[in-house]
Amino acid sequence: MPEIYYQVIALAMRYVFAGICFLIVLRTFYWQRVEHRAWKQRVRQLPDTGYIGEFYAVRGTSAFPAGTCVAVPWEGTMGSSVTADITVQSQHIARKHLFFSFDPASGLVVEVNRHQRCVIDGHPIDDRTAIGRFPMHHGSVLEVGDIVLRLRLFSGMESEPGYGRIRKRNTKQQKRKYQASGIGVPKPGKSASSNSASRRRRQESASAKETAHEKRTEK
Repeated sequence: MPEIYYQVIALAMRYVFAGICFLIVLRTFYWQRVEHRAWKQRVRQLPDTGYIGEFYAVRGTSAFPAGTCVAVPWEGTMGSSVTADITVQSQHIARKHLFFSFDPASGLVVEVNRHQRCVIDGHPIDDRTAIGRFPMHHGSVLEVGDIVLRLRLFSGMESEPGYGRIRKRNTKQQKRKYQASGIGVPKPGKSASSNSASRRRRQESASAKETAHEKRTEK
């Protein structure tokens, strides 16, 4: 084959490889756009995505009437400004009245802005109050300005005072469980495996004693 043909094929392959790379890039952008559309559609179908609960207005104003519900994100600001994460229209509320963040171990922690105050479950909070001293839980009441809000957490986000306390064992339920299974009733503080091992050792000791007694009797 003449050398000119090899040169033509090599030049054509350059364009072929360039076209393949271009198609790969187009395909990448196409799938990225498809995934972005699917993500946006999923967010529209789940409007509570990224929120921990909602504030229900127990007492409100003409601009923020009672019965109004606003979604509560994981963290953000509350105030009368439209740029706040939770906008509460009232002349007694500053543009950025307080900051909040959710901690699964304690609850919704509130920190008021300078020279501002609020009330959480009857406890006054100001800029000198230690952060996290009075966290909000499901059903807690927040009084900010002349508006009273009740926090309602979504299922699975509840946190109550005494979070993480160890529950006492229900010995009655354990007794019924082991009696029904025929294993025996474990002593408080001991597991079923340890009781089974000790019972096996007692049975072996009793059988050894019986064997020794039989040998002595035969003699």
